[in-house]
Amino acid sequence: MIISDQEKRCGRHVPSVVISTLIVVCCFVSCAETAKESPHPPTELAYPTNLALDATGRYLFVVSSNFDLRYDGAAIQVLDLTTHTFLPDAAIQLPSFPGILTLREKNGKSANGYVPVRETDSLAWFDIVWSDTNPPTPDLRCGGNADNATGIEICSEDYRLKRKEIPNKGTLRVGNDPFGIGIRTSTGIGDDILFTGALRDGILAVYRLDHLGKPRLVDNRTLASGLYGIATSPATGVTYVSTQLSQQVYTIETAPEQVGLSTSPAEPTDPTEAEASPVTSLGAFGIPNVSSAVNYGQSIHFNKTGTRAYLVMRSPPSVVIIDTTPGMNGVAKNQVIGFVDVGARPAELAVVSQSNGIADRLYVPCFGSGDLYVIDTAIGATIDIVHLGVGPYDIVVTDQPTLGLNRAYISMFEESAIAVVELNPTDPFFHQVIAKIRSTPDYLIAAQ
Repeated sequence: MIISDQEKRCGRHVPSVVISTLIVVCCFVSCAETAKESPHPPTELAYPTNLALDATGRYLFVVSSNFDLRYDGAAIQVLDLTTHTFLPDAAIQLPSFPGILTLREKNGKSANGYVPVRETDSLAWFDIVWSDTNPPTPDLRCGGNADNATGIEICSEDYRLKRKEIPNKGTLRVGNDPFGIGIRTSTGIGDDILFTGALRDGILAVYRLDHLGKPRLVDNRTLASGLYGIATSPATGVTYVSTQLSQQVYTIETAPEQVGLSTSPAEPTDPTEAEASPVTSLGAFGIPNVSSAVNYGQSIHFNKTGTRAYLVMRSPPSVVIIDTTPGMNGVAKNQVIGFVDVGARPAELAVVSQSNGIADRLYVPCFGSGDLYVIDTAIGATIDIVHLGVGPYDIVVTDQPTLGLNRAYISMFEESAIAVVELNPTDPFFHQVIAKIRSTPDYLIAAQ
């Protein structure tokens, strides 16, 4: 099936099982036309999807997806969590329908951001430059020019990667409908490794990141269609990949001599040359006792020690608890030890480690029910349900006592807002929505 660019812009190329990620099929009149000649406003949300928290816990990076195509493109915006205001000079515009956003840390600060872009079947990235002010503020840069009217930087194509042609060896691609993403961070002097997963053709694209964070596409592995969650175990360094269209979870091992334990291979002088892949082996294990509705794994996350993985499932709507403790041979057990039912259409979750070090608390937004489920993994059960509103999707949690922040932030896709939930157990508003952020008022922008 050949997919036209126009169909991509209107979302018609997304199969029904995958469109549940964003729930609604674009049926606006504008879908029959191209987007308006209107840059994305730097401080206004338009169907926010994924979130990422910077290393300091003060700034929230928000993917504003532009799902109804009201603007020329999507945006990555930065929200100051101490003031609940957007930084208008930090925003960037990229093509519509971005996937999951991830940040790369360097020297204790977020240094780069990466996001697959479904409209262009590409990987987009940006640099994060910090000011010398107190506190430092981030500025996102992607090689483009600022729009005269809004000031938002329109990202250059130089900051997008779609394929790599290798003479006599074929073509490496980002894949058709890329969405999932994850970083395997080096623990030494080797390259950080980036992975992206494609929804339609199941291509797992593998990249090396140079010292400045620029990605180089070095390998393709074809797995099952519907690739979604990508996360690396802190205990073993093995990367796990979930898929919406299979009951399996894939495991990706990388060569230790190329990641973290020795100097990684230099980039070829000729950029068309092939590089050695860091991937050494692929494995998989199944999730038992799930239904056959063909909408399985969503996001996957680890606890701090890497002894547990938590997989969000759509069918049935639940969180799967997986024992990933390394055995005597250093290989993770990968045994399913529990299921916890949640509300309709979950996709993401946040893991909060408890002070006793025994169990984790999980926060799971459920798009279909509009609720936030709170799970205590010590008893394997839901202990609270917080009603959020319409269309909650992604979630991040920050616990920064010096900033007075112990809160969850949830993207409200259908409300074009960010919901704020208090997590301080001594606060009278514990586990309640205390704010919804939609845009920064003009008077606050002027004050900045």
